[in-house]
Amino acid sequence: MKVLLIILGVVVVAAIAVVAGCRILANRSTEATVALTAKIPGKIAVVYYSQSKVGNTATVAKWIAKHTGGELVPIETVEAYPDAYGETLKAAKKDMENGGTRAIKSVPPLDGYDVVFIGSPIWYGTYAPPVAEFFKTHSFAGKTVVPFCTHGGGGAGRYFVDVRKACPAATVKEGLTIRGSNQVERRLGTGVTVHHTEDDVVNWLNALFAATAASAATGDALDFQTDTFKTKEGKAVTITAIKHASLRIQYDGLEIQVDPVAKYAPETDYSRFPKADVILVTHEHFDHFDRDTIAALRKDGTEIVANPAVQKMLGFGTALANGESRVLAKGIKLDAVPAYNTTPGHTQFHPKGRDNGYVLTIDGLRIYIAGDTEDIPEMSALKDIDVAFLPCNQPYTMTPEQVAKAARTIKPKVLFPYHYSQTPIKQVADLLADSGIDVRIRNYQ
Repeated sequence: MKVLLIILGVVVVAAIAVVAGCRILANRSTEATVALTAKIPGKIAVVYYSQSKVGNTATVAKWIAKHTGGELVPIETVEAYPDAYGETLKAAKKDMENGGTRAIKSVPPLDGYDVVFIGSPIWYGTYAPPVAEFFKTHSFAGKTVVPFCTHGGGGAGRYFVDVRKACPAATVKEGLTIRGSNQVERRLGTGVTVHHTEDDVVNWLNALFAATAASAATGDALDFQTDTFKTKEGKAVTITAIKHASLRIQYDGLEIQVDPVAKYAPETDYSRFPKADVILVTHEHFDHFDRDTIAALRKDGTEIVANPAVQKMLGFGTALANGESRVLAKGIKLDAVPAYNTTPGHTQFHPKGRDNGYVLTIDGLRIYIAGDTEDIPEMSALKDIDVAFLPCNQPYTMTPEQVAKAARTIKPKVLFPYHYSQTPIKQVADLLADSGIDVRIRNYQ
């Protein structure tokens, strides 16, 4: 699939600076002194909403278009907001109280673009009503979204979370927060505040797309969706959605493959990936265990950990049963946890005690990979889970309702429904809309 990389730019305008601060960036004379060196793949559009044609959002959008060669596509309202500060606040608040959107003029479909930047003011802690209408009328399935936002001092609010909720079928990357009062706060690691110039935008673009190119060079091709998380020490953990139950985890130079299977549709060429340092297998079903793929990924020193049945079939590796733990390379702790069916008539698929789920603790970041299971009582013992992978395809695993129940039990910060085949997986996001859990839909059919 050709991934549409969307760099989503949103200006967070503090209530005290909705109008007063809107021209701060535009009034600065800033010619970039650095060049864009990173290669940005594909056709680019820069979609943005700005209350003023010379406002912060418009200025940043023009900078992005200037350096990327992207096409500027403004979002325009059918009825403009008032110019007066107080009246603008009243109108925006009224829009948010009446569905959260404001009618916009037609914005063409984005199907022809590979990279789309989007900018908009966010009022009252989230994106502006015209942008909400834009999200409502455009699909982001299979695309990659990277948010950045500017504000007048109030910060990004809940914008980044709201973008993820608005684009559940997209890959949402970390972006950039720009403060309208001549400062930029980079959302790269812990964040650094510096005086804002056009150079900062170019430097951000270089860092962002250089990282994308580096990922592609190490096997993370653009047709795979990725998400990156930070450990307590600020190190990156990148998770690549390969398909169904197969995923890749990268940490501090370490390559971890989970349930790597080449021939399960769509067929995957694992030669595109580096050799694995660790391979984890949850159980012996064909969509989880592939002896040939393990052989292709294996190198001297590869650590293979599996449930006892798979270890016996392989004749090598480490068998880990439910309740057992192991310390992997780089001090990663691995816990094997139960995974089984409970629904009458389904228990033969995954009998209790045979298969594994796994919890990886990577420098404080806790990732739960459930394996093939239903919402079992043992899930209540899982604590402080940052990222969870829960399967969703009855009769073999869970229904959307069971996934939602399990998620409310585990309370992960981020949930990836996976192993979902033809299940209408957006139901999971809908069922958890009020939970505070960041539900991300990726290509785990």
